[in-house]
Amino acid sequence: MMKLSKIRLATLWMTILLLASLAASCVMPVPPDVTPVPGVTVTSEPAVTKTPEPVSDDPAEIQAYCSEISQHGKDEQAVIPKPSTRMIGQTDLTADALPQLLHSPYQDLIYVDRQVLLTGQEAAINEVIGAFDLQLRYGDYHPITLEEGRTIRLAEIADERSVEEVSCLFGQFVLANPDLDAAADPNYFISPAWRGGGSPWTQNGYWASNQPGGGLGMADETQFLNQWALGKEGIGLMNDGERAVESTGEGVTIAVLDTSPWRTPCLRGAPCSKNRQVNWPVDEESGDSGSSKLDLITWELEPANPDTCPGKDRWNEDLDREMQDISNHGLFVASLAHAVAPQSTIHLLRVLEDDGCGDLFKVLQGLQQFEDYMTAASEGDVAGGNMPLTNTVVNMSLGVHLPDNPEEFALPEVVTALNDKLNYMTSLGAVVVAAAGNDSYSADPLAETKTDPDAPLPAEIPAVESQVIGVAASTYDKQRGCFSNMGDVAAPGGNGLTLSQVPPDPKLTAAAVAGDYVNCIVPGRVDRSSREDFWCEQAGNETYCLVGLGVDPQNKDKTTYLYWVGTSFATPLVSGIAALRLQEGVPPDKVDDAIYGSVDSAAPVLGEGIVNLGN
Repeated sequence: MMKLSKIRLATLWMTILLLASLAASCVMPVPPDVTPVPGVTVTSEPAVTKTPEPVSDDPAEIQAYCSEISQHGKDEQAVIPKPSTRMIGQTDLTADALPQLLHSPYQDLIYVDRQVLLTGQEAAINEVIGAFDLQLRYGDYHPITLEEGRTIRLAEIADERSVEEVSCLFGQFVLANPDLDAAADPNYFISPAWRGGGSPWTQNGYWASNQPGGGLGMADETQFLNQWALGKEGIGLMNDGERAVESTGEGVTIAVLDTSPWRTPCLRGAPCSKNRQVNWPVDEESGDSGSSKLDLITWELEPANPDTCPGKDRWNEDLDREMQDISNHGLFVASLAHAVAPQSTIHLLRVLEDDGCGDLFKVLQGLQQFEDYMTAASEGDVAGGNMPLTNTVVNMSLGVHLPDNPEEFALPEVVTALNDKLNYMTSLGAVVVAAAGNDSYSADPLAETKTDPDAPLPAEIPAVESQVIGVAASTYDKQRGCFSNMGDVAAPGGNGLTLSQVPPDPKLTAAAVAGDYVNCIVPGRVDRSSREDFWCEQAGNETYCLVGLGVDPQNKDKTTYLYWVGTSFATPLVSGIAALRLQEGVPPDKVDDAIYGSVDSAAPVLGEGIVNLGN
């Protein structure tokens, strides 16, 4: 399965090698070659296939190079984008006033400051540390385990060197000493697959007004199993109100790493989970709850430091925007997985804050706790020859948001820690499914050049990784959702209106001037002039959204149904189908082929096609 970003990576390597001043980039080892996505025509072939050469094998020269390039990266992160002059003409703002309202889209939004994740063998990591006299302190955290004694550890930088510089030093030293098993990643911020965090669009709510707890409006309680996403227009699970497949996911466990509307009190470092039966809303007339009961095992991990979360509105204090509350995001995801595989056991691991903020190490801790739990629970099966994570699915409706050109920011091209952990879990039998992301809208609607609707961006990390099933969002009309990135496969995720359907509001906000205005208007857009026209509750608009479960933020015992859109919600539909295939006896390493083999034919922008249980 081709991941399109691999082509981009190779092209970038070629560019880097041709630049005299940047003879090699500060990167981890290149991932293995992959094969193209069927049906996708790649117009540019990678000219460089070999591993790039290091700038030097002399630690002093490596140090000088990394000091220079990391400063360049910090400078690039602080650059404020130049606004469009045509946009200025559409506002009451002058060009001189704009810089006060703008903020770099990268500054403070990429990673936790002064933290790195070190992956590999302890002796190799210590050799790199010693070569540059790095001052690193390990926190009071259990290492993340990998194969053959390899680990991932969180380290605090205790000297004056930057995250970029430490990552570069590791990358260059290992390029010069390829036998060393060591890598350093920034502790990237993670969010539910919308660039900048939050869902939808940004945590500060530029483009959508969420319900408290998340969602884009209140759905009718009878709509859940009757929604288009589960019917013939979607995945073919339901046929005239009846389930069209016999498999139910019995014996399979699905881990959802996400937000959670609940808190589970626990001691630091101790296993922290609670069996929780969710009471589904009941239709007063029919007495139908819309689904069988949902039994959740909810996990609480120590939350990220809220002072470091990019969800805090750092863009401008005078703009008076509040953080979004999307604590229902994970429950919404879990409910859709449950709809497809109602007899599976679902674990909801809270690794993201209520506004969607999280970091890479917190997600790795969630993966580790789930792995430990399942390994302990399957000891008898393992003795019988099964792998410890056989019959498990990991749902990751979240993403690491690297810049489009990370080498320019002196950041690694790959995220070694996450890639290696997911590799290890799949080697133990897990099936991993992740959201492709929602970045493929056309920015700056007044610009002369628009983003090609037939050329969405590659999937985000981890959906882009070869061992992960990346899920794009399809629409009621079996097209790509206007926001959706490329995926390996597609499932219903909803849609937005394009500017060909709704003219742009001439009163653009400061956020629009900053380049955040998009040619893909999701339901509940912040622009008040369009609120009356585009809400999912309105007759005729239901097919733009999916329906899932949420709780009342003021009363956690009260449940309701919500509308929402995004690749976040296409993903659990595929996770549920993976659970069905595992129950049917498909080996874990063949589940992706089983899913790709029963899709509706579709455009290449939807990967292999739209999943359909009726095929």
